[in-house]
Amino acid sequence: TYILRELEAPFGFDLSKEVTFTVTGTKEKAQVIMMTDVRKTYYVSAVKVDAQDQTKLLPGAEITLFLKDGTVAKDINGNDCKGTTDGQGVITWNVEYNGDLGGYYVQETAAPLGYRINSNHYDVTLSEDYDFAKDNAVKIVVNDEAAPIDTGVGAPIAWGITGAASIFALMLV
Repeated sequence: TYILRELEAPFGFDLSKEVTFTVTGTKEKAQVIMMTDVRKTYYVSAVKVDAQDQTKLLPGAEITLFLKDGTVAKDINGNDCKGTTDGQGVITWNVEYNGDLGGYYVQETAAPLGYRINSNHYDVTLSEDYDFAKDNAVKIVVNDEAAPIDTGVGAPIAWGITGAASIFALMLV
């Protein structure tokens, strides 16, 4: 009887549980012992800010976490990683490590009122010394530029000029 024990797991994975087994394999029929690593989970937070004033947090932006292939990622409960930033301009998901499968990226999918949508992809990158601690979310900052404000001044001026010209034409007639 033997114990198969993993001494060091690959980055992003927890150590496997020990596997106790008795050798039963023969030269003619090999015995296969399987050990499975479990993916670690971590938090990804998208923070929505004004491009001109990064201290101004923007609620109401729809942000989506995608897999590298462009499909919407799922959190650890199987829910789509898509939602709206809260009153502090933040949305957070709890996801499994998938750096070995290409990783994730964040993208804004609807801008908050008064702002232009930012269609850039923001890669979620973990350094080799990342600790996967619950209180250590990976923060991605997504900025937006304010949309130009339509003051509506142009239309009334145009109507006023047209009206004045019409009255002047009627007076001439």
